[in-house]
Amino acid sequence: MKEKTWFETMLDTVKDSFQFRLETIILDVTEQISKRMKEKHTNRTQLAKALNVSPAAVTKILNGNSNFTLKTLLSLSDALDLDLAVHFKPKEILAQAQTTLATWTIPTGNVELTTTAVTTGTLIPMESAQPSFNQCSPSDVPAKNYEP
Repeated sequence: MKEKTWFETMLDTVKDSFQFRLETIILDVTEQISKRMKEKHTNRTQLAKALNVSPAAVTKILNGNSNFTLKTLLSLSDALDLDLAVHFKPKEILAQAQTTLATWTIPTGNVELTTTAVTTGTLIPMESAQPSFNQCSPSDVPAKNYEP
């Protein structure tokens, strides 16, 4: 397995922090505003006039130095002919596949233990990443001796 760079290691330590997530949202919002301004051929002065604020206030928004209120976001969306949509969704974790960890033979039958392997690849909702126990018949279990 490839060793992580210092940047990847540092990113792993902060990417779930509140401040990192906040800055990511601010960057996303300002990028969306800039993209829409470019599409509409709107400059900062024109946007400021539409919002009834100073051009310096628009610069502050586009630099990510503004604490966006819902009112400000709605005003921006109106000025840029966009709908504002705010969504809450379950947090996600990285997982690739379901993996069988072990099979035990017990007096009442065979029990197969499966759990989610956390690797890179597919995002799944956290509530889906629960271990599960599935009943299986003896014919489902390979003819090998398993040690728990």
